[in-house]
Amino acid sequence: NLVDIQFLPEGGHWVVGKKSNVAFRAVAPDGTPVEISGSIDGNAFASSFGGMGKLEITPEKSDYQAEITHPFSGQKKSISLPKAESEGFTLQVVNNPSASFITALVQGTATGQNLLLVSQTRGLINYMIQGSLTNGVWGVRIPKENLIAGINQLTILTEEGKPILERLVFIQTDDRLDLDVDISGDFSPRQKLNLALSSSSKGTPASGSFSISVTDADQIQDESLNYGGIFSSLLLTSDLRGTVFQPGFYFKDQSPETLEALDLVMLTHGWRRFTWDQIKASEFPKVEHFIESGINIEGQITEQEETKKGLGGGKVSAVVGEGIEIISSEYGPNGRFILRDLVYQDSVNVTITAEDKRVKNFVEIEVVQPEAVFTRLSGKYPAQIQWPEALISTFKERNFQQQLTEDQDIMDLEGVTVEGQTIQREEEEIRKIYGTGDVSITPDKIPGNVAFTNVFQLIQGRVSGVQVFVSGLDVSVQIRGVGSINSGTTPLFLLDNMPVDAATLLQVNPRDVASVDVFKDPARAAVFGSQGANGVIAVYTKTGTGMSGISVGGTLVTQYGGYSSPREFYSPLYDEKTPANSAVDKRATIFWEPLLQIGESGKTTLEYYNTDQAKRHLIIIEGIDDLGRLGRTAKIIE
Repeated sequence: NLVDIQFLPEGGHWVVGKKSNVAFRAVAPDGTPVEISGSIDGNAFASSFGGMGKLEITPEKSDYQAEITHPFSGQKKSISLPKAESEGFTLQVVNNPSASFITALVQGTATGQNLLLVSQTRGLINYMIQGSLTNGVWGVRIPKENLIAGINQLTILTEEGKPILERLVFIQTDDRLDLDVDISGDFSPRQKLNLALSSSSKGTPASGSFSISVTDADQIQDESLNYGGIFSSLLLTSDLRGTVFQPGFYFKDQSPETLEALDLVMLTHGWRRFTWDQIKASEFPKVEHFIESGINIEGQITEQEETKKGLGGGKVSAVVGEGIEIISSEYGPNGRFILRDLVYQDSVNVTITAEDKRVKNFVEIEVVQPEAVFTRLSGKYPAQIQWPEALISTFKERNFQQQLTEDQDIMDLEGVTVEGQTIQREEEEIRKIYGTGDVSITPDKIPGNVAFTNVFQLIQGRVSGVQVFVSGLDVSVQIRGVGSINSGTTPLFLLDNMPVDAATLLQVNPRDVASVDVFKDPARAAVFGSQGANGVIAVYTKTGTGMSGISVGGTLVTQYGGYSSPREFYSPLYDEKTPANSAVDKRATIFWEPLLQIGESGKTTLEYYNTDQAKRHLIIIEGIDDLGRLGRTAKIIE
């Protein structure tokens, strides 16, 4: 009596005298499907998978009873079916996997009435056709090439736009990726094994992002039938409400039994994402954010000094980290810009440059950091807790008394005036691990230093024997009196004690520099070894963290968060004997790579070490290529 059994006419309605399919589904209170059997007017039926099934009926009356037999006790239970209507419409859909089209058959009692068939996926209409009943029947063939892989929703509407019938149809994807894996090496304990992976589509190499796991097949089985994989997640369960029993079962193969079970899911998990009144009126949910295929950097460009004409629009470019690829975009007179679809991991330095058509590089660049939005839990927890004032007062009093009773020295001070703060020179000298140079320059002591746009202007003309040439992004520095013929002429550059190149120093904001030390004397530069043979220029920032996010001369160097780096899965290296490798290795998960990029060749290789006992390896690969095609394979190799 606790089993929930529902009978669902295909399309939502069934009519007296019109042949119809009626699906059914039986579920226990905990959501587990129950396999049932029974009869309707002597016609036997039984569920085929997941407590689901269907039967074909031509109703001759409005009321029907189903006699259900309990699968364990054998007890009988009578359930009323939905009433068959005396007039109206019915829908039958035939989705033959070998055909290039699906057939929709509409039957009704109102001959000659104009109808509209619309197919949509997630609110996007992909097929539409008008027609009318002839002798009570209207048949439509819908080319599968017009439909989208996954769940498509077919709706029959009247000419006034009123929906009368609805049915979900699943369209198989015919462009699955072919993923293959081969293994070579010795399966003996702790021996190195090599994996060769390939990704292709109809014989053409396919590049994309994948994940791979290698487990001990004698300890772990492939649970994809129960919990699903990339196909069931993206094409099935994400578009259905409720729990789908064993979602991976419907993608294990293309057999008639599997496809029939998948169609039963369509018949029993009826669902509508949009109301048709909204679709007809072109009313869709407000798009709060762009569809992102990468990291977007947004910002604002303004004039350094406001002019009457203002900005004229121009070009903005960015270089991420130490990359060589330049991402460019354009901005208008309002100064707003967006750099789209960047792909990088962790927080890196992003160098953004802008040049305006009117004011050239006399602009300021500001990056707008995205704000995280958090939604309060509703229903389960109160929005906020209001503590009684008396309780707060008591708590404060007890807290004060506790502080008085603790062993603390309390001293009453008279008013204190802070007259100024300064960085102790001793602390600054400690940061200079290589000592002080022959010449030390303090930018704050240089008149007009706020007008400098790069750190090399701090040196130019202020250190004898040092020649500086800066042209755009090209920098040349020579220190006379040091170096040799074989070692070149470029000095060693340091930023907060770390070796960098001249281009990196060019990006440092001069306002962030605490001091610049120039090492000319070979004796002082000897601490740097052969790298200091041509002299050394050491730049120390005020924060000791390198570059800041202040825009100077149309260039901004800032840190911008990227994608989280996938955690590396621990996989021991058995190429040498160490104490850590002395324990018996019984791991069930032998190797795991959550993010594996396969390039244009469609091939890549990996290596890992076997455990002490694994003799059969279960290898599972799944992912998506650059064109959005899905792929999955599971293979046991021994």
